[in-house]
Amino acid sequence: MSGVKKYFQFLWMIILLVSCANNTNVKQKINNRQVVFQIYGEIGSDEDVEPQDSLITQKYGFVVKRVAYCEIDYLIETKAKQNNRKADKIMQEKYGKDWVKNFEEQTYMHLSIPFVTDNIQKR
Repeated sequence: MSGVKKYFQFLWMIILLVSCANNTNVKQKINNRQVVFQIYGEIGSDEDVEPQDSLITQKYGFVVKRVAYCEIDYLIETKAKQNNRKADKIMQEKYGKDWVKNFEEQTYMHLSIPFVTDNIQKR
């Protein structure tokens, strides 16, 4: 029984290690074909949009890339917010100011994008 316990402890440590690794090699970009939103921080709930939901988000004209997990520094946060500000502007021009609300109502998913969803009440 102790072998099984050690296996699960090892598996748990690997999961924690992977979930807290930073992926800072993602380049800042918004290309002409698709808008890229950058997210960081802890993984949210099941309803939160994550990079693996790309098949759904691509139909709505954007994708989500995770640029950091647990460890977030000022540079990552600043670059992600700048990128997201530009991406949000493009989405508003294409789909109107309520594009986030419309997406969430149509997909039953929740967007948690730095700068974008933080500022929805201000619109």
